[in-house]
Amino acid sequence: MRILSCVASALFFTAALVSTSPAEDLFPPTSACSDAKVTALNAQAAQFAERRQLDSAADTYAKADKQAKGQCSRSLFGEYDSALKMQQAKLAVTAATKLAALSPDDATRSMIEVMAANGALTPKQGEEKSRASKEQAEEAYRLAKGAIQHDKTNFAAYDVEGRAAMLLGNGGEAREIFAMMERNAPAGSAAAMRAHRLASNPDRAINPTMPSFSATTLSGEKLTSDELAGKTVLLDFWATWCPACVEDTDYLKMLANRYKDHGLAVVSVSVDSSEMKWKNYIEENRMRWPQVLDNDKHMRELFNIGAFPTYVLVDENTNICERIVGSREDLQAKLLKILPPASTPAK
Repeated sequence: MRILSCVASALFFTAALVSTSPAEDLFPPTSACSDAKVTALNAQAAQFAERRQLDSAADTYAKADKQAKGQCSRSLFGEYDSALKMQQAKLAVTAATKLAALSPDDATRSMIEVMAANGALTPKQGEEKSRASKEQAEEAYRLAKGAIQHDKTNFAAYDVEGRAAMLLGNGGEAREIFAMMERNAPAGSAAAMRAHRLASNPDRAINPTMPSFSATTLSGEKLTSDELAGKTVLLDFWATWCPACVEDTDYLKMLANRYKDHGLAVVSVSVDSSEMKWKNYIEENRMRWPQVLDNDKHMRELFNIGAFPTYVLVDENTNICERIVGSREDLQAKLLKILPPASTPAK
């Protein structure tokens, strides 16, 4: 039952864009966002979100969006993120679709459309183990196809379109989508290898397993996916410049220490551009588990990472069970669901 639950939960990967300040990073500043009332409402909504009062956060971000007449990206990002965490697919899609209309270029629009497509596949609250409905899959398929039209190099869009096609029972079309992804990806790249795996077996799009990889850790040792087989794995994609990632450091340290003798392997993969800052942060915070610097983007492309932090949980059979975007999630509770029962320490 635990493995079946693990595989089922993998159907609903989310790709919310929740890095440091996504609205400011991707969208040019607008006068609407600078409006005093909009600024105050966004700040209030952020406080609600911090306290996990998600209904209030979503409502307040919606008020800010109305005050800004749909022209403030920060309000729409917040509304999308709150809706996603509450598993309200329609609200998430509406917010992301409005946000896409504000995109300054096709690449950004494509990325936001993938957010909307992932939002469409979000299960209803309390129904995490059910598949997306036909209506949800059709909407995700439409949105992902639009994302590809806006940016043929947005490989996350192919992932979602192929997954939606599989959920609609169109295995042949899913195979063609992944074959197109492989043709458009640079030869030998992680995206090309992932596409090849999915094209050869499209079922992996909805029942994913950990891809094969080899990486060099901070200590100079080789770390491979084969070495991790048989363990419960927590992959942490992060950066020192990401406040949400920094906020989770002590929590990750607790998990790594508490469960290291119970079958858990934590691997942190940094996207930092400064190797010195990365090394200093690890040393200052005594992060004594495998640390990888993803200079060539190989790992993030292999695991289709587009936001930070992202946590990928893998069970001892290499099934990807959870993909969690953003901080303040209860990773411990999710880990306890997939750690082998005999290895789970007493609370």
